[in-house]
Amino acid sequence: MKSILKHLKIFTVIYSARLGKDFSLPLFNQVFQNIGSLCFFFLHLMAFKLIVDKFSFPGWSKPEMWTMLFTFEIFTYTSFFLFWKGLNYTVRDINSGAFDLIISKPVSSQLITFFRGGGLHNLTASVLGLLFLMVFVFINHINISVFSVVLYFFILALSLWTAYCIAISFISLNFKYGRLDATVGAIFQVQEVYKYPSTIYSGLQVLFWFLVVSLSLFTTLPAVTLLLKPVDFSLVVVFITTFFTATIISQLLWRYSLRHYSSASS
Repeated sequence: MKSILKHLKIFTVIYSARLGKDFSLPLFNQVFQNIGSLCFFFLHLMAFKLIVDKFSFPGWSKPEMWTMLFTFEIFTYTSFFLFWKGLNYTVRDINSGAFDLIISKPVSSQLITFFRGGGLHNLTASVLGLLFLMVFVFINHINISVFSVVLYFFILALSLWTAYCIAISFISLNFKYGRLDATVGAIFQVQEVYKYPSTIYSGLQVLFWFLVVSLSLFTTLPAVTLLLKPVDFSLVVVFITTFFTATIISQLLWRYSLRHYSSASS
C-alpha cells in the first residue's frame, strides 16, 4: 500500500509540474497550443456527422453513435495526455544512453519512463469530450444509471491500461533493434478503429476480426456499458483476453529488455 501511494505521489508531481509549466507560458502560447488539439477535436465531430447522417449502423441509433464518438474523444486525448511524451522520450533515451539514469533510480522504471507529463492541450480536449458527452446525454434524455457511469470510467481505465501495455510492447523492440520511431505512435496510428462499434467488423476473417475488435472494444465496451445496451458475451471475452494478454506480454518484454539492455553510451 505504501509503495502504491509513493508511486501515485510521483505520478501527481510529474503531471502537476508539466501542467504548471504550460500554465506559466504566455497566454498566446497557451491559446496556440490548444487551438491545434481543438481543431482536430471539432474536425472529428464534423467528419463523424457526415458519416452518421449518410450511413446506418445496425443496432446503434444516432444518439448512441454520438455517445460512441465522445467516448472516442475522451479515450484518444487522454491517451495522448498520459503517454505521448513518455513514448517519444523513451525511444530517444534508449538510443542516446540517457536511459541509464532512469534505471538507476529507486522507483518503477516504467513509471518514470512512460509517465513524463502531458500537454495541457490534450487534457483540455479530453475534458471537452467529457463535457460534450454529459450535455449530450442530458439533452437527449439517454437512460443511464450511477452504476453504469462508474462502470463506464472503470472500463475506460482498463482500456487505457491495455493501450499502454501494447505501447510498451512496441517500445521494447527498440532495445533489440535500435531506434524504431514508428513504435512511438503504433497505438495511435489505428485510432479510426476506436471510433466505431465493434459489431460492424463481424464480416472479417477470424484473426483480423480479433485484432480489430480487440482494439475497437477500447471505446465500444465503455459506451455500451454507459448506454445500458446488451453486449455479446464473446466481445467481453475478447476484451478481457486482450487486457490480460497485453499486460502479461508487455511486462515480460519490458523485463527481458531491461535485463539485456546495453547502454548506447558505453
